[in-house]
Amino acid sequence: MRFAFLTMGTRGDTQPYVALASELVLRGHQAVIASSEDLAELVRKAGVESVPYSGLRMRELFDSPHGKAFLARGQFMRFLQWSSTEQARHERAVLDGVVQATERAEVIVSHPLLEVGARTLAQWRKVPLIRTQLAPVIPTRAFPSPVLNLGRIRWGALRHWTHRLARTVFWRAARPAHLSACRKLGLEPAPRNPHVLLEEEQVPCAHLVSPTLLPRPSDWAPHHVTTGHCELPGAVRARIGEGSIEPALDRWLQSGTPPIYFGFGSLPVLEPLTFIRAVRDVLEVLGLRGLIVSGWSDLQALADDERLFITSSVNHDAVLPRCQAAVHHGGLGTTTATLAAGLPTLVCSVLLDQPFWGGRVEELGAGAWMPFQRFSVARLGEALEQILSEPVKARARELGARMREERGLQNTADFMEQHAGVARPEATSGECSLPVSRTTHAGKD
Repeated sequence: MRFAFLTMGTRGDTQPYVALASELVLRGHQAVIASSEDLAELVRKAGVESVPYSGLRMRELFDSPHGKAFLARGQFMRFLQWSSTEQARHERAVLDGVVQATERAEVIVSHPLLEVGARTLAQWRKVPLIRTQLAPVIPTRAFPSPVLNLGRIRWGALRHWTHRLARTVFWRAARPAHLSACRKLGLEPAPRNPHVLLEEEQVPCAHLVSPTLLPRPSDWAPHHVTTGHCELPGAVRARIGEGSIEPALDRWLQSGTPPIYFGFGSLPVLEPLTFIRAVRDVLEVLGLRGLIVSGWSDLQALADDERLFITSSVNHDAVLPRCQAAVHHGGLGTTTATLAAGLPTLVCSVLLDQPFWGGRVEELGAGAWMPFQRFSVARLGEALEQILSEPVKARARELGARMREERGLQNTADFMEQHAGVARPEATSGECSLPVSRTTHAGKD
């Protein structure tokens, strides 16, 4: 069976599909991943066929003055307008990429940002479509939309409405690209909001989220299944060059107490010197050390204190268990990794669903959350003292033990095979076999 994965976004958006495609290849299938050009090397190193969107480099977009400003200030609507403009600018490259990737596909798997186009392509190619979600954007009374960041809402009906509102906002932003693509391919455009049509058509959807982090809402339709987070297996990490700890970091970790992990992934720090000084001042007062994983932020030249170690990337599986707490932006992948390692976590959210995951960490009693825009020496110090308290550390260890028992990657691959029509002895129904995936998160009116 040949699976075509249509992805969009940063490494955090693409990595789960690299893990999933690798697992399916291991099971004897073929897989191809369409992604931005700067992530194509990651895909190829993982041993998966790659189709890049020529000229679209997400790091360059996020590093641009406009991208940095919108991200740093958390301006959702302006960020959406800017990203829609950039999408239009790279429309031809993305269209060429997804058309090429689906040429011989027997199944199309969509990233949430491309599910509108994936629906059209699946109908055109006459092959099954499987949706995935990295955030709980399907309407529910259990919680409000995670992408609008409207704060705490008590009433279930109003929570449900916020999801419908978000769905409308995203469709309006995506509609011009959809109409243009249909014209170029000679296809009929969707008669109304495709996100609504996908629900009416009951297209199977795997939610790639730990059920410990977020139990499945009880009011979702049966075709929505929480399969779990898809983490990169050790063998794949080794292939992409992240299978071991660099010697200098290993020596530093051994030389003192377990550090606080600071990681901001693909989101650039707008004022890196101010950030490093704030972190260093707080760690000095508390007598702690800090491991700063800079991701796409240029922080490498700022480490002049033995209390800090700065590196661009690490193997989470190998490094996080050697830390004592974590501070990061609240992306789903990093949130899952730090909690699975049993680390009390402080989320300093920037945009989109990050405040939602920060809120979940806080609700679970495994850490704290604050917007990155409020980041200061005083607030960081207070938050670190809070998450390093014994009750929070104990709760984080408890959740970590539960999350390490989950089989997200295997469950998701099973789900893909089941809905692609692959006969396997253990595949007896279209529902996920993970017991905790059936746990519900009931909303209160």
